[in-house]
Amino acid sequence: MSLDPDLLRAFRVARYRVCAAGRPRIHVGRRAPAVEALAADAQAFGFITACNPDGRRRGRASNVRDDAALAAALRAAGFDLHRAIAGDVAGRWNEAGWLVAATDAHDAFARLDALALRFGQLGVLAWRRGGRVRLRIHARAPAGLPPACVDAVPRCR
Repeated sequence: MSLDPDLLRAFRVARYRVCAAGRPRIHVGRRAPAVEALAADAQAFGFITACNPDGRRRGRASNVRDDAALAAALRAAGFDLHRAIAGDVAGRWNEAGWLVAATDAHDAFARLDALALRFGQLGVLAWRRGGRVRLRIHARAPAGLPPACVDAVPRCR
């Protein structure tokens, strides 16, 4: 499956914010020191949602149910969680999600990718402390080279 170029652009320019003091924002391609300050011991960070799998809108009840299941799975995988929200720049599409933090960065991205696939997500954000936020897409990149700060991760289901 190849990711639609418009959807890739939407992921890259979306507004990601953490529901914590100061409501720190996450931007693909930028560093996130205010977000990293929320988890002083963490070495790896990410954003993930369980809403609207494969980029298709669905009902609130299904999204709420899967959000609760995702939170439980993230905790079981050893992540610390902070509520976060992703939305389009026009404010018409918003999804509840989670800022995740891990003290051990060794396999944090693999755990995050596995949960994204389990919950049908086409992309997650991930980065190491002090690094730039990267978008990890779980589909083939559109034709041509993927934009800066985007990693295409094989999607195996």
